[in-house]
Amino acid sequence: MRPNRKRAILAAAIACTGLAAAAAPAAAAPRRTMPSDPAVASFRTVDVPGAYGTEVNALNDHGTLVGTYFTDQGAENFGFIEQGTQLTTLNYPNTSGVTWAAGINDRGYVVGIYNDAGGSGHGWMRTPDGTFTQIDDPLAANGPGLGTSPSTINNAGVIVGYYFDSSGAAHGYIDDDGTFKTIDAPGAGTMADQGTALTDITDNGLILGFYIDPNGVSHGFIYTSGRFIDFNAPGAGTSAGQGTYPAGIGQNGVIAGTDENASGYAGWELANGRFLNLDDPNAGTGSLNSQPLGTYIFDLDPSGDAVSGAYWDSDGVEHGFVAALSH
Repeated sequence: MRPNRKRAILAAAIACTGLAAAAAPAAAAPRRTMPSDPAVASFRTVDVPGAYGTEVNALNDHGTLVGTYFTDQGAENFGFIEQGTQLTTLNYPNTSGVTWAAGINDRGYVVGIYNDAGGSGHGWMRTPDGTFTQIDDPLAANGPGLGTSPSTINNAGVIVGYYFDSSGAAHGYIDDDGTFKTIDAPGAGTMADQGTALTDITDNGLILGFYIDPNGVSHGFIYTSGRFIDFNAPGAGTSAGQGTYPAGIGQNGVIAGTDENASGYAGWELANGRFLNLDDPNAGTGSLNSQPLGTYIFDLDPSGDAVSGAYWDSDGVEHGFVAALSH
């Protein structure tokens, strides 16, 4: 649940199934004073030709990208896979314009979401040969903005994500070969636009996520051996619809994500206990027509060496990006 089109546990994520916390007007919070990250080699913009907007939701260690592009101001959305110079558009079978691609592992298995005619979100997995399988958490409710939303799949085939109950609250889940386990952070709210989302899982089972508390503020966490370790990025807002949104964790322990406050989005890397800026140089600042501008990180590759995401430029146009890191 991230605050963009997959926007957040709680934002129209479905628009992705969307939890986005409704952001009430808030007093401006100061931006972080972290140093610029010297480890970023370069940012590369990724725009699907002819798209109204593009976001790169995940990447694997082979450099294959998956994401979503939008047409007609987001009226339709299509998943895509970029492998070298080859671009493949994804539609869940027998649908058109209602598909998001969310995660990919090193074996080429992709997970994502599609909306049915009634507005319910359903997860899916696509094998490298192009076969789709629907994924629905058995506890997920059906209805507009509800359903199941996978975030990623690791190299062992374990999927993590979140689902919505009938009240609109989100719950994290682990799907291990069809066996589902619910994960709820202790501080998560239980009303609509609140709850828990799992965003990444390493090959050894370390889980990353965030939760929206009863006040509508997002907090990051690591989940390991049944224990939650909470954290917040410096400068993250503390008003409803703001906070910390971790996106990816590498086998090397590096974490990447986004914080949001009244000044917009800002990307970050957490390495060796230190938060560092990861902002695309082409990103705008502040907001435009109620759309926050800035950089939103959606994933970190399994090795912890590259990030992917989206940025909004000063005109409010959304562009995908990838950026290489060195440590």
